[in-house]
Parts: sequence; C-alpha cells; structure tokens
Amino acid sequence: MAGIGKCAVGIAAATLGGWCNAGYAFDDSDCAKLTSVTVTEQEPFAAAGEYTAARQRALQRAYEDAVSQASGLWIESQRQETTSLKQNEAFQEFKQLDRAELGAFVRPTNVEEKLTTIAGQNAVSLDVTAAVCGPKPEFLARWKSEKAERETKERESQRKPPQVVDPATATWFDPKSGQALLWYWEDKSRHFAFFDSKGFNPDNGEALQPVTKAIREEWLQVQKTEAEAERTHELQLTREKEAQAAQEELKRQQALHRADLLSNAGANCDGLAGNPYDPRRPNGTGSSDFSALKERVADAWRPAKPRFSKLLARLVTDISLPALTR
Repeated sequence: MAGIGKCAVGIAAATLGGWCNAGYAFDDSDCAKLTSVTVTEQEPFAAAGEYTAARQRALQRAYEDAVSQASGLWIESQRQETTSLKQNEAFQEFKQLDRAELGAFVRPTNVEEKLTTIAGQNAVSLDVTAAVCGPKPEFLARWKSEKAERETKERESQRKPPQVVDPATATWFDPKSGQALLWYWEDKSRHFAFFDSKGFNPDNGEALQPVTKAIREEWLQVQKTEAEAERTHELQLTREKEAQAAQEELKRQQALHRADLLSNAGANCDGLAGNPYDPRRPNGTGSSDFSALKERVADAWRPAKPRFSKLLARLVTDISLPALTR
C-alpha cells in the first residue's frame, strides 16, 4: 500500500496544512471506488488578526462535512450496485467508522479561498473539493493495523515507567478478564521483582514479562521455602542464645561459689582439714577424718594464716598432692 505514509500534494496540501497527516494518505489503487465531493464553508471574523484562526475553523468544518457527504454518497452508490459490493467486508466496516476515522479515506483535491461578508461582517469562504476512498479490504485492514500501531506507540510514550510493587498485597489478575495486572523479572537464583506495568527492569534493562498462574505458584513456593529457612535460622539463633545464657549462668554460679569459698576460707579449712587433736582449733569449728578429706579435697583452699596452712598440709600428707591438684 504505497499511499499510506505519503501526503497529498499540490494546492490542497499546501492550503490545508494540518489536515494532511502522513498516516492518512492513500493511493487510488487502494480504493474499490473514489467519489468526488465539493463543500462550501464560511466563517466570520471581526478583526484582521483573527483571519487565520477563522480560516482554520472553516477548513476543519469543510473537511468534516466533506467526510460526511462523501461517505453518504459512497453508501448510496453501493446500494445501486451489485450484491457482492454490498456485502463487501471492507464496505461494511467502512460504514462503522466515525468522522475522525473517515478522514483517513478523504483526500482534498482543490481548495478555493476568498473574502466575503456575512451580515455585514468580514468572513472567509472556502470551496473544498475532496475525493473519498471506498477502501479495499486489504487497505482497510492495513490501515487499521497501522492506526493501532500508532496508538500503541502514543500510549507507550505517555506511559509512566513501571514501578516496583509488593506481590503479597498487589492484585495479580483482573477479576473480570483474567488478564495479568503485574509484570515480573526473575534471576537464575529464583529471586523475583514485580512491577505494576510492562516495560523494562530499571536495574538491568531486561524486558519484564506478564505474570502467569505458574509464576504465582513458583513465587509462593519460593516464599514458603524462604519462610521455612528463616524459621530454622531463628530457631538456631534462639538455641545458641539459650546455650550462651546457660554457660554464662554456670560461670556466674561458679564465681559465686568461689567467692563463698574465699570469704569462708578459715571455717571451710577447719571443717575440711581440722584435726580433732589440734589444741589451737577454735571451739565450735569442725574437723574431718581421713575419709571426709578424701571426698572433699577439691574444695580446700590455701589460706594465708599459718594455722590454716598447717591444716592444709594435713591434706597433702594424708591424701597426697596429686589428689589435691586434680
């Protein structure tokens, strides 16, 4: 279809300016039939500086009227021709297009412009002749495809970049259509990143993919595995903390016991190693026979007082030094 992508040439294109859209031009070979239509439009203006704006309004209205009149003539002409043309798929779809879309099938061929007056007020008058294309099926199909592509590109240009979302709280699928509402990226280690629209991962430029039921199941399994690993790790930390606390408590009890032994060294020494025949042993202090010394030798301490040192010597003599140093 050579016509799409070209613009009408000559006086019509030069005069109509903004009407000539590169996506709206066509070749005669694209049409099952061409119908010529002429319309006249007048637009008043108050001051000379308003002429250009008035002319643009007149052009726009002339174009819209040409589209309506041309499509009406096309439909009427088809009613007078063969049944095959009436049932032509392109013709049936062509009748459903709105005015804006019909503009793709209208080509201005001549424009005459002049100044006039309306009720004593200056006005611009335009006589516009245009050709309307009754499209062939393949032309209409290609035009619709290119139109959809242009609209898609326009939406893409206006679309905001994808934003990271929490899949645990986001809605994954449209409840009416079932279509995906999230897009994802996954690395080789099964780590996911989820986004609210299609696009590209801002961290690495890789294309995002729409979520599927299988991806949701995979993500849920990963979450379950990670949760179990977290619970195991927390349990291990708890056990380690409990073991550390128990060890610290044991050390604390040992320190208390040692402090008690030190503070009561004299009484303990008399009680463990006191000789019942020692004349200097204080009244009320205990004494131990050989069997008691042997069982409790590890609790003995070396006191500083000479008398206590003598008592400790009894342990060394009666029990033997190795027993004391075990």
